[in-house]
Amino acid sequence: MTIQEYSTLIGYEETCEAAEYETANFIYMMAGKMDKHTFCKEYKEVGHSSLVHILAEAANRREIAYRDKETKERQIAHALLNEAEELRSSCIEDSADQIDKIAESLIGRKDCIKWKLSKDFLLSKADKEYVTDNLQ
Repeated sequence: MTIQEYSTLIGYEETCEAAEYETANFIYMMAGKMDKHTFCKEYKEVGHSSLVHILAEAANRREIAYRDKETKERQIAHALLNEAEELRSSCIEDSADQIDKIAESLIGRKDCIKWKLSKDFLLSKADKEYVTDNLQ
């Protein structure tokens, strides 16, 4: 929902303040499959409630923590894939495959393979099989 849509649905004659819209839009996004008309109708009634804002802040903190966790996992997985590449280049395939599995547990096989391809890393036998099996 845009700031203009929100402003209109809430009943402002002009565009609302950006801070209000950002808060309302975050809550709207967290609401899931609720349509914007229903959301604005209900938000108009309870949007200024301190409970609503406390819950929105808690959800925002959780969202940030989740993104931070994902970022750290991605960084760890990339470091592991770098290590596996060095081992693979030294023909130590079994250890490299074990490290690949750890990285895959963090970010998934597809993302590991995409990252390896972006770095021109060697693909393991399992990677090649996955690519072959999933090409359509």
